[in-house]
Amino acid sequence: MEGTYCGKDCAACLYREAENCPGCKLGPGSMSGNCGIARCCRDKGHSNCESCTFSEGCALLRSAPMEPEYRAGRRRAAEELRGRIGRDAPLLASKLNTLFVLLLVSTMVSVVISILSNFHNQGIADTLGSLVSFGVGLAYGCILLTLGGVNRRFKLAGIMHLAGIALSCAGDLLAFMPFLALILLIPAVPLGIISCRYEFYGYAEALHGLNDEQGRKWRVLWVVNACTICVTAAGAVFAFVTLGLAALLVLVGAVAALVVYIIQLVYLNRTVKVFEAVAKSQ
Repeated sequence: MEGTYCGKDCAACLYREAENCPGCKLGPGSMSGNCGIARCCRDKGHSNCESCTFSEGCALLRSAPMEPEYRAGRRRAAEELRGRIGRDAPLLASKLNTLFVLLLVSTMVSVVISILSNFHNQGIADTLGSLVSFGVGLAYGCILLTLGGVNRRFKLAGIMHLAGIALSCAGDLLAFMPFLALILLIPAVPLGIISCRYEFYGYAEALHGLNDEQGRKWRVLWVVNACTICVTAAGAVFAFVTLGLAALLVLVGAVAALVVYIIQLVYLNRTVKVFEAVAKSQ
């Protein structure tokens, strides 16, 4: 057992040549290696498993015969991940940058329309704002659909996004029938939450292996955004009960939505830069 921690004979290992392994204590069992058995021995001050009083029935030691196969599987998975990232990075960088621009354009147009509404007919300004919102939303959903080949979550996000837009537009067109319009708008809330979840989790999964911390932030942002949508929806419901509480909830929801929107822009820009860097390195 001099050459290994677990007692395996490296010379008899079927994976040694294929994995170009220098041996246990120079390779996977070294300080920079990823062998759990070697790490356990070092942590407990053992030169190998034989001197450990817990070696009998040790789950780690029992897994030793399969460790080379597991390690080869992890290496193949890592190579496949690198290949996928390299293949998808240019498309992701391009499409996500377009989404970023769409969000910015939508914001600027909304500000301009808000200013113009003070000098022109309010009805015309509202109609123009609705058309711009519909156009941007439609383009946003279609772009998410085109990313379905990269991750199925983007396709689902696009479908939910477009379905939400269709319901919202139908509600706006039936504004003269408030009850029917409300019935159409109610499903748009869960659709927005689900669409957001698929989209943000799609970003997180696409970033896996590249920037896991940014991926974690996308997941957290989805939770915050879902809570924001629920607060705003609650405000609309309470409008039938008490206007004071409804106004407060709507105000809190609006402020939170603005914060989430700004953070989304920042995160989207950071994500674009990650994929641009990968695309340039290929």
